[in-house]
Amino acid sequence: MTAVHGTNVETPMSSDGSFYSRKRRLPIQSSCHHGCGMKMSHSSNVKMFVISLALYVSHSVALISLTRTQCRVPTSMGPRSRLCPIQTRPSTFVSIPSPNTQLELCIAHSVRCQQSIQRQRVLMTAAKDVRRSYFESDDDENPKNVDDDMEIDVKSGTDEDDLEVDEYLEQLISNAMKEEEPRTLLTDRKKIAKPTTFGEPDLNHISSPHPVKESALQETKRMMEQQQQQIDLLMKLVQNQQLAPQSEKSQQSSSYSTTKQKSINVTPLKVMLFIDGTWLYYSLHARKLNRCSIIPKFGKGWQAHYKVDWMALPRLVCGQIEKQRSSKTTRDHKSHGVYFCEKRNWCVPYSFIAFITVLRSLETFERLPLHDKDPNSIRMRMFREMANANYDVHMMETVGKGEKCVDIQLAVEMLHYATVPNAYDMAVLLSGDKDFVPALVRTRQKGKEVVICSMKSGCNRVLYESPHIRDYNVIWLEDCLDELIVPIPEDERGRFDRASFASVFTIMRVIRDYVEAAPNDIEWVSSRDIGKYLKSVKIADSNMLEELKHSQGGLRNFLMERARNLFDVQIPPDMGKQSDHSFGVRVKGDSDETLVDEFKRTQFFTKEEKEFLEEYRKDDYLAKAQYSHTKFICDEDYLDLQDDGETLPDYSKMTVSALKEICRERHLLVSGKKDVLIQRLVEEDNKLDQVAAKRKRDEWKEAPRKAIPRTNTANNVYAESLPQLDLSQTRNAPGAAIDPGVTAHLEALVKEYLQASGGVASSRDVGRYLAANSDSLKGKRSALSELKDSYGSLLAFIHSRNMFSVENDIPRARSSTEGFPIKLNNKTKR
Repeated sequence: MTAVHGTNVETPMSSDGSFYSRKRRLPIQSSCHHGCGMKMSHSSNVKMFVISLALYVSHSVALISLTRTQCRVPTSMGPRSRLCPIQTRPSTFVSIPSPNTQLELCIAHSVRCQQSIQRQRVLMTAAKDVRRSYFESDDDENPKNVDDDMEIDVKSGTDEDDLEVDEYLEQLISNAMKEEEPRTLLTDRKKIAKPTTFGEPDLNHISSPHPVKESALQETKRMMEQQQQQIDLLMKLVQNQQLAPQSEKSQQSSSYSTTKQKSINVTPLKVMLFIDGTWLYYSLHARKLNRCSIIPKFGKGWQAHYKVDWMALPRLVCGQIEKQRSSKTTRDHKSHGVYFCEKRNWCVPYSFIAFITVLRSLETFERLPLHDKDPNSIRMRMFREMANANYDVHMMETVGKGEKCVDIQLAVEMLHYATVPNAYDMAVLLSGDKDFVPALVRTRQKGKEVVICSMKSGCNRVLYESPHIRDYNVIWLEDCLDELIVPIPEDERGRFDRASFASVFTIMRVIRDYVEAAPNDIEWVSSRDIGKYLKSVKIADSNMLEELKHSQGGLRNFLMERARNLFDVQIPPDMGKQSDHSFGVRVKGDSDETLVDEFKRTQFFTKEEKEFLEEYRKDDYLAKAQYSHTKFICDEDYLDLQDDGETLPDYSKMTVSALKEICRERHLLVSGKKDVLIQRLVEEDNKLDQVAAKRKRDEWKEAPRKAIPRTNTANNVYAESLPQLDLSQTRNAPGAAIDPGVTAHLEALVKEYLQASGGVASSRDVGRYLAANSDSLKGKRSALSELKDSYGSLLAFIHSRNMFSVENDIPRARSSTEGFPIKLNNKTKR
C-alpha cells in the first residue's frame, strides 16, 4: 500500500510486483477510502472493463515511478499516513545526497498521484452513471441498487475466464515493471536541480550526470503521458455516452443482449437410435381404432394425404432429451455439463450427432399378408423411405413360422457398439417390447446413457415403470405427432401415382359405379367381379385393370390405401388358408363428395383419359356387368346358405323330451338339462351348415364356366386412331362366341401332351406345356394365354371337352401343391 497525504490507494500486489486477486478468483478490484469503491467482473460490461484496466495501468505507472526513486515516505506527511517501504531489491538502494532532495521528489510524485486519484474519482462517478442507466434500461419497473448490482456474480463466470483476465493484467503490469530491471544503476551521488516553484515538478528541468538515469526518467515520463492520453480519450467516450440520447432501437438491442443465450463450445453427444422396424410399422399403420392415436387426429386413410417425416425423427428425439437435461439444471447448476445461470436464466444446449439402425423382419411368402408383399404397400414404402433418409436399414428374412429374432439382433447391435470406443454416448431404443430390458441394463453398465422412445398404445409397462433400465423419462411419440406426420405436398403426391392413362379419380369413379350398381340384396361385391369388370373397360390400347396395376400396384393396394375414404374392404378371416384370395368391397359415405374432392386434387388429365371420360356412359358398361362370383364368395358373410327355403326350428319352445328325441335321431348324447341339449343341437346345426356351404363351393368350382367370347371391334373408336391396338390379344367380353380354330388348337395340344404322358398328367405340367407353345394365330402370345382369354381357366376348358376328365381320387393336399390330374378318356387315346 502506498499512502500519500492521507489518501489510501489500495493496489493488490504479489511478491514479485504483479497485480492479482485470488481470494474468489475474481478480476482486479480498485477502491478509494472516499466511498467510490467499485467491484467489477469481465462479464459486467466491456466499457467498464476497459476503464478499470486503464486505471490500474495508471496506478502501475505511478508505482513504477516511486519505486525507481528508492525513497521512504516520512511519518510527518499526514495524520493517517504510516511508514511503508517501497518493495525493491536490496542491491538497488543507493545513497541519497540530502533529505531535501528526497522530500522534493517524493512530494512531486505524490502530487501526480493525487491528480491521478482525482481523475479516478471522475471516472468512477461516470462509470456508476453508466452502470445505473444500464440496469434501468434492463428493468425499469424494478430499479436496483447500483452498488448491489456491481457485486460480482460468481455463478456467471468461469474459472477459465478469470484466469484469462488475471494473466492479461499480470502480463501488462509485469512488462512495465521489468523494463528497467536489467539496467545497472550507478552508485554515484545524484545531482538533481531543484524546481523553481513548489508544486508539480517539471521533469524537463531535472538534470542528471548519468545518461542511464536520465533515460529512465524520460521513459517514465513517456509512459505517464501515454496513459494520460488514454484516460482522456476514455473520459470523452464516457461523456459522449452519457450525453447522447438512447434510441428505442438501441434500448431493445441492449435488453435483448441481456437475455440472449451465451454461446459456449461444447463437445456434441453421439446418439445412436435403434429402431424395431416391425414394431414401428404395426404401431403406426396397423393399430385398431380404439388403440390408435393417429387415426383420431388425421383420419382414416391418412397415408394418402400425410407422410412420416423420417428426417425429423432424430431431431425430435434429441430435442426431447435436451429438454429433460435442461430441466435438471434447476436443481444442479452444473448437471451433466449444462451451465445454468439463475440471474440471466440461460442454458447452453447440447449438440447431438445421431446414428440410426433399423431392423425389420421379412417373413416368408406364406406368412406375409398379401397387401404387404407389393413393393408399393405401406410396409415396403415405409422402409424404403427410411433408407432414403439415410437410416441404416437391415432386412432379416426368416424361414417358417418361428421367431423373427429382430429383438435379439437389435440387442446384439446395441451391446456391440457400446463396447466400441467412441461409438456413441447415448443409446435410444424405439420400441415397446420388454425383451430389450436385459440389453438396456447391460448397456448402462458399460457407462452409456439409455433413453426409451415408444408409443403409449404399444409400450409394455416394464419399460416405463422399471427405474434401473433408463436414464431419462420415456419419450412418447404422441407428444410430437404434429411435427412427425406432415402433409404430402401436391407435387410430391403425384409421385405415388405412376404415369398411366387413367388417374386416381377415373379409376375410383369406374369402380364406384360398378359397386353401386350391384343388386339390392348384395352388400359386399367380390373383388374378382370388380377385376373382371375393370378388364372389360377399355382405355386407349389398354384396359382399366392393367392401368390400375401399373399405377397403383393392384386392386387391393389401391382400395386399402389410395381409396380408403371411398371404399370399405372386408377380408375373410380364413383367406390365407384358402386358394381363393378374394375379398369384399362396398362404397361408404357420400361417394359424390369424395369424388369431387379427388377431382379437385387432380392436377391434369391425359389426352386418352379425356377422350374416355367424354365417351364414358355408365349404363352402357353396366348393362353387361355380372356379379357371379359375389354369390359364391368364400366367406359366410357373403353366402346365402338358406336358399333351399328350410328354416331352423326354435329349440327354446320345445320340451326336454322332444329335444332328447331329436338328439337320438342325430346320434347325439341325450343326458343333460334343457340348455345343454339346446346348445348341443345348435352346434350340430352349425356343422351341417358348414358342410352344405363347402359342398356348394366345391360344386361351383367344378362346374364348367361359360365361355367368354371375344370383343366386338365394330364400335371401337380407338381401333382406327391407334394402329398399335391389337384386339386379338385382349380378354373376351361377355356374350361373344369362341373361335372354333382356337378350341381345336388347344384340344390338339392338350391331347398331344396327355398321350405322351401315358394318358394322365398334372394340370401344372399341362399348363407349362401350353405356355411353351404359341397360340392358334402363331403370334407372340402363348397357348396358355389364349386359353385363359377364351375359357377363363384350364379347369373350365377340361370340363367343356368330352375327351378330357378330372381324376377325383387324388388327395386334396397333393392337388393344392401339384394341381389336379387331367385324364385322357379311353375312346380318344388312339
